[in-house]
Amino acid sequence: DCIGACAGGRGSRIRATRNELNGEQIDIVPWSDSPEILITNALAPAEISRVIIDEVNHAMEVVVPDDSLSIAIGKQGQNVRLASRLTGWHLDVISETRYNEGLQSGFQSLMNLSGVHEALANLLFEKGYFSTEDLSKAAAEDLVQEIGVTEDEARSLIEEAASDLEPNEKPQD
Repeated sequence: DCIGACAGGRGSRIRATRNELNGEQIDIVPWSDSPEILITNALAPAEISRVIIDEVNHAMEVVVPDDSLSIAIGKQGQNVRLASRLTGWHLDVISETRYNEGLQSGFQSLMNLSGVHEALANLLFEKGYFSTEDLSKAAAEDLVQEIGVTEDEARSLIEEAASDLEPNEKPQD
C-alpha cells in the first residue's frame, strides 16, 4: 500500500513531517498517468461525478454533486488551486445542477435554430455539439459524415449558429 508506506506505521512518518512543517496539513495523492484519475485522487474526499477533459486548452471541467461542491473547492478555493498546481491542469469545478442547466440551455439553443427539430438536436448532442457555440466551430465535412446532412445544410447550420452568437462570443479563427 503506497499511502500506508508514505504515512508510516500509525502515521508516524506523516506526523514527523507535519511537526517539521509546524503542523501544516499534508495530503498524500496516489499518482496516475490518467489525468482524470489523478484529478479525482487530488480532490478526494470530494465525490466526483464526471470529468470533462479539454486537451487543447489543458483544462478540465470537474462536475461534483451539489453537496460535494464546497469540499471540492475548499476554503477560499484552496483545494482546487492545490489540485491544479499538482496536476498542471486548469480546473473548473461545478455542481451537477449547474452542469445540467448548461446542457439544457445548450440543447435549447440548438432547438432555436431554423430547420432543427428535436431528433436532429438529439443527434447533434450525441455527436458532441452541445450548443450553437459548439456547432459554430464545426467543419461542414464533419457534420456531413456525423449526422448525414448535405454539405449545403451543414454550412447553413454552421452559419446560422455563428450568427446567433453574441458579437463577443463569436469563435476566433
